[in-house]
Amino acid sequence: FENACTLLFAVEAVLKVVDSGFWFGDDTYLGSGWNQFDFSLLMGSLLSLFLMDLNSQFLALRSFRCFRPLRAMKNFRDGQL
Repeated sequence: FENACTLLFAVEAVLKVVDSGFWFGDDTYLGSGWNQFDFSLLMGSLLSLFLMDLNSQFLALRSFRCFRPLRAMKNFRDGQL
C-alpha cells in the first residue's frame, strides 16, 4: 500500500510539472504553497522507501506518511475529489 500511494503521488507530481513547469515563474509547480508541501511529502516518502529497502531504521522519515491526509483535505477544499 505504501509503495502504491507513493507511486500515485509521484505520477501526480510529474504530470503537474509537465503541465506547468517546475520552478521558475508564477504559475509553476513550486509556485504554489500546497505543491511545495506535496513535493516535500513526496521526497520524504521516497527517501523513506529507499532507506527502508536498505534495512535502515529511519522512523522520523516514515512520519511523513501521517501528513498524507492533509493532501486529501486540500483536494476536498478545492472541490477536486
